[in-house]
Amino acid sequence: MNRNIEYIQQRNEFDYLKALINSLGNGRCIGILLHGPPGTGKTLLATSLAKDFNSSYFIIDGSPDLDRRDIEGNWELFNGDTKFNQGPLTRAIEDANNNGISFIVINEINAIRESEQISLNSLLSENHINLISKGFERYSLKETSKLVIIGTMNKGVIGINKLQEAFEDRFLVCPEITYPAKQKEIEIAVKL
Repeated sequence: MNRNIEYIQQRNEFDYLKALINSLGNGRCIGILLHGPPGTGKTLLATSLAKDFNSSYFIIDGSPDLDRRDIEGNWELFNGDTKFNQGPLTRAIEDANNNGISFIVINEINAIRESEQISLNSLLSENHINLISKGFERYSLKETSKLVIIGTMNKGVIGINKLQEAFEDRFLVCPEITYPAKQKEIEIAVKL
C-alpha cells in the first residue's frame, strides 16, 4: 500500500491539487472533481492529499439510495431520548472548524440523485449548509477553516446520474485521472 501512495504522490495531479488547496484562502469550501476510468487511484489520491495535510477525512459512498440524512445526520432514539447523530458532512465541518482543515471524499458522486447533489450547492458556494433534519439549522465554516470536498466518478459507466450543471460548476477543478503509461505500470508491478 505504501508503494501505491508513493506512486500517487509522484503524479502531477497530487502536486497540482496540493498547491491549489494551499493557495486558496481559509473560510471556504473547495470542490475538486476527479474523473477517470475505474482503478486509476482517484480515491487513493484524495485520501493521500488529506493525509499530506495531516487532516481527517470522511468518506461518503455515492449511490441512488443516499439521501440527505445519510450525508447530514439523523435523529435516533436513545434511552428514551432523541439524539442527533452527526453524518459525515456535519462531522467534517466541525473537524475543519476545530483543526483548520478537513476533507470529504464522495466516491461515485454521479451515482447520487440530483436532489441530493443540489443539497450540497450552498456549502460549495456559500460555505454553509442548512440542515433539513435539524429544522434548517445552519452549519458554517469559520473564517479560519477550509473544507475540501473531493468527488470521484467514472464517466460513461451505466447506471449513473448526470451531474446537475449548477452542482458541477461549483467544483473548481476537474482533472481527469488516467491509467499510468505501460512502462510505469511495469515499474509498479515489479515493486509489488
